[in-house]
Amino acid sequence: MLKYFLGRTFSTASKRHAGDGLVATTSSCMLSALYEDDVRLLHVTSLGNMRALLGRPRPPDADGVVKYDVHVLSADHTLTNPAERARIEALHPGEDLFQDDGRLLGRPYTRALGDGTAKWHGDLQEKLHKDYLGAPPDPRIKTPPYVSADPELSTIKVLPGDFLVMTSHWVQDCLTDTEVVGLVGAWFPQTPHDAPLPVDMNLAEGEDKTVMWRRWNVPKRFVNVEPTPTAHVAHNAMGGADAELRDVLLQLHPAASEGNVKAVGVCVVFFQ
Repeated sequence: MLKYFLGRTFSTASKRHAGDGLVATTSSCMLSALYEDDVRLLHVTSLGNMRALLGRPRPPDADGVVKYDVHVLSADHTLTNPAERARIEALHPGEDLFQDDGRLLGRPYTRALGDGTAKWHGDLQEKLHKDYLGAPPDPRIKTPPYVSADPELSTIKVLPGDFLVMTSHWVQDCLTDTEVVGLVGAWFPQTPHDAPLPVDMNLAEGEDKTVMWRRWNVPKRFVNVEPTPTAHVAHNAMGGADAELRDVLLQLHPAASEGNVKAVGVCVVFFQ
């Protein structure tokens, strides 16, 4: 795809197709799932920093309470993943690529579609800048590509009662994996007509490394009133039981929110 857009851009000496070159500098992470119903196999392909989780119910305990096991099906293509950091260091030894905020050349991911400015050599970027409205080349780009487009695949056997939750990266800044699965599990027994019921779900194992609730300076408390599990997870990521905070966050445009909110994507799939 990058070659297609560059071919269009360079097909003429004029700036007629300069926009195609700019399109090739944009980027996107990717998360997809394929379910083979006849053999009950779920395949998840991940590229970037989105998350796929499988919730699996345990047998009810003596009180009839059902808890869920969490299976992470996506790979974290970020510098918080030691394997990714080591891979990049091995490919680009001695280069100063990592920032204190955990970014790679300003990027929160290490793998993505597009992002030509992290994949093209300097001469090509200089030509785009000089003749086709491109940005100035980053002087740190010496041995591209720095961002990979190679996805990772995971496969799991699906059992009755399992569910899949796919989320955009920002949800991980608000909720732990265990909380996401626990919220979907808690959504089952309650109908949307029930009165608001804050649920203090202490489901996370180990340290809670989510950052947004600390930034908002409010306690993490959840509520179970939404008619769909996707809205249930999204609203609990954005303020939970604090209705006033949630309403404010929903009104803010991510670009003008001073980092208090970003685009939220949630998909939930239940398996019989």
